[in-house]
Amino acid sequence: MIVKTKAQVIDEASRLTIHGSATAKMYGGYLALYTAGPTPSINSTLGQFTEATFGGYGRVAVTWSSPFNEPDGSQSVYTQVCQFEGNSTTTPNTVIGALLIASDSVTLLGSETFAGSISIVNVDDGFGYVGKINAGFQPDDSAGTLVT
Repeated sequence: MIVKTKAQVIDEASRLTIHGSATAKMYGGYLALYTAGPTPSINSTLGQFTEATFGGYGRVAVTWSSPFNEPDGSQSVYTQVCQFEGNSTTTPNTVIGALLIASDSVTLLGSETFAGSISIVNVDDGFGYVGKINAGFQPDDSAGTLVT
């Protein structure tokens, strides 16, 4: 489950923005991977996580689906399939989670620790990832999911 940070709020059901900055929209943001960091929380910041460095790694610019209704009445959106693949054996990594980063490239919007780690050791090791975030307000502003 993605844990939203304080930086992320909903200002409309189909438009996600960042507190205090109307120009830094989630749309146009990035999905990144991390190899070390704290348990995701509403107080998490990007500087607390160690981003992946395996050969061939790069943040993936995300595009979002149209919002759709969940059974509880909230709305969710999906990313496209984000592909991550190693292209060398010089910098192996063990990836433990995903980061949702704003289009300003420095504001962490949310993070998730995977159920199990993923090793990127050899050329062509990799995986596809589809992010899902629940865009509905919850009392603690921390509900949502990022699914693989």
